[in-house]
Amino acid sequence: MADTQYTIVSLRELNTKLIVEITELKEKYAKVEAEKAELEIKNTELLKQIMKENNKHKADHTKLKEDTTNLKTKNTELEAENAFSTEEILSTLSDTSNFNEFNNVPNSN
Repeated sequence: MADTQYTIVSLRELNTKLIVEITELKEKYAKVEAEKAELEIKNTELLKQIMKENNKHKADHTKLKEDTTNLKTKNTELEAENAFSTEEILSTLSDTSNFNEFNNVPNSN
């Protein structure tokens, strides 16, 4: 009977230790769950911020592409105007040179 009594006492001690350990583990689990919830909230906030910034970057990119297209068009127009002006100048110089030669006007060079 002493062995039985000893076994019962040992089992009660073990049970008490296990109850304490279970309580500690439950507390740790609750903390981990709370941290997990906080991280999920932060993650959601960061994801929203990333999506917002991504949309802004897409809009900026679209605007820059549009600006680039407009600048290329304007550049093409200016090059065409410049080519036309250059032709007019060369034509005028050629006409002036021909006029001077025709009227025996000395070259100013």
